[in-house]
Amino acid sequence: MMASKPLISVCVITYNHENFISQAINGVFLQELNFPVEFIISNDCSSDKTNDKIEEIINQAPENISVRYFNHKKNLGSLKNFSLQSINVLVNTLPILKEMIIGSILKNYRLK
Repeated sequence: MMASKPLISVCVITYNHENFISQAINGVFLQELNFPVEFIISNDCSSDKTNDKIEEIINQAPENISVRYFNHKKNLGSLKNFSLQSINVLVNTLPILKEMIIGSILKNYRLK
């Protein structure tokens, strides 16, 4: 698990993607990055073996990738599944954005 805050967040929503989810996750894991990444996976109550595949592979995440996995017990539908992911990213990102915006304002609009 990472010690510092992630620089980017990668979100994947899934439903019954047993045949494809390992490839999608590995596609993220294989990126050559030298900064912290948050990887959020949201499974919308798949009825196939998607959950098993995800559970099997997420422990193989590189050190710089922090995986947050949500396995919903009830099917939410793709829009709500995606919306929950977006909220998770925003909650984690807002403090960083706030610091960046304030820093930019202070730098570019100095009071005289």
